[in-house]
Amino acid sequence: MLGAMGLEAPLTRYLDAVQASPFELTRAKDAASVLLDAALHADVSERSRAVEALARDIERDGDSLVLSTVMAGALVERRAQYEPLERALFPRLTRWIEGCVTLLERELGSGSLPAETEDEDGPEAHQWIAERLSDERPWALLGDTHLAAVAALTVNSSARRAHRDLLPALRRLAPYHPGAEWLRQLLEVLDDEPLVVIDVERRLGCSGKMRGVASNFELFVLIADAAGGDPARGFLALAKPPAAAVRCLEGLGPQDSGIVVDAEFNAYAYSALAPSLTLPEPSDYGGSAHWIWGEGEPWEIPALDGARVVLVGPPSYARLVPAQRTFACLEAKVELLPLSRAAVDEWLTRIARANAN
Repeated sequence: MLGAMGLEAPLTRYLDAVQASPFELTRAKDAASVLLDAALHADVSERSRAVEALARDIERDGDSLVLSTVMAGALVERRAQYEPLERALFPRLTRWIEGCVTLLERELGSGSLPAETEDEDGPEAHQWIAERLSDERPWALLGDTHLAAVAALTVNSSARRAHRDLLPALRRLAPYHPGAEWLRQLLEVLDDEPLVVIDVERRLGCSGKMRGVASNFELFVLIADAAGGDPARGFLALAKPPAAAVRCLEGLGPQDSGIVVDAEFNAYAYSALAPSLTLPEPSDYGGSAHWIWGEGEPWEIPALDGARVVLVGPPSYARLVPAQRTFACLEAKVELLPLSRAAVDEWLTRIARANAN
């Protein structure tokens, strides 16, 4: 039972509004606004009990489904428990995603693309198809509820692992549906992923794990923080970013720290290593084929023997990285410890052998 001075009254008002017959959207939205304002001053246990009630309303599949989903997502972002929302939303979300794929394949097979659209797989064609499907119920529901799904997935890595079976469908939809693209990127996030970082020129390296890192821009900042330090102790000679930038990426404070970090290194996939155990010269832009681009995502970094490998060298140009979280509630972390010189040499030999093969 919610406390009399907490969310009980605004929650009751909201549930009365959304379950009224006939359903009145304006009345429901007004009650939702009051509930959300009250939730800002409630404790986490009260918010969690409110999410349970909202989840039961979602399960009715009534006219208030979207509104209750959005409300539950907002409370989960404010640290309420995510499990009731996950339980109520994801069976429905799975059906909607499957329905979107069916609609997309039907549209692609219809031959209805305008003749003036030159590239049938280009952004103009993607936008045209998205507009054609925007009023279809599964398409609209995915758009209306994906942010609540994002909230449930960002707060717990177990939830992300549990729903990675949605990735093939989301990858198919991502070029056409922004909600599918956000969910795809979030479900691609790696957790407890082995990571090896080696300064090839200095023969220094660190190994450990990363979790919750959504973009390579974030990864560069966190690598500099976790691996940077005193080379005499085995750390890499990387300038540490401001502590406030790191705290932001780790989930503390505003989503955007307002800090721009100068990442003073080039990041390469292990395929960049030459047989001489050297990296391309920084001025050799032909080596950019092996660069790890900031716009990419950590899952795209090639792995060797179960670990994502990042080779670092001198920068080709100034890499200015904004320290901001891709997902507001996602907590990123990179933990690295120095490798011995022998371990670094062994890794480089292993990489060279893999490249030769």
